[in-house]
Amino acid sequence: MLFPIGRIRWTRAVLAHDDIDTDDLVRAFSRYMQGDWGDLDEAAKLENDLALTNGSPVYAVDTSRQGARFCICTQGEKTIVSLSGEQDISGASLQPHAQSRRHYRHDS
Repeated sequence: MLFPIGRIRWTRAVLAHDDIDTDDLVRAFSRYMQGDWGDLDEAAKLENDLALTNGSPVYAVDTSRQGARFCICTQGEKTIVSLSGEQDISGASLQPHAQSRRHYRHDS
């Protein structure tokens, strides 16, 4: 493991999603803990690598075998797994800086 993941929180939407199963989540989370940032472009992957040294949030996007996108984000002492684009109860994005600094890879 490259960084502390703290407490893990899975949103209800991820757990209830018909196209995301336990194997998808375990596979993605295992890769994430090893520094595989999933479906992010190279610039965002480099930002994550830098974040490991400066304490910024670390973020990944993965796709289930059925094609559903979900996000993993570690910030401080907690990790949140959410659907891509999902919002928390306040309406704030669960993806830190998603619009300003993170980009999906579009080659899939």
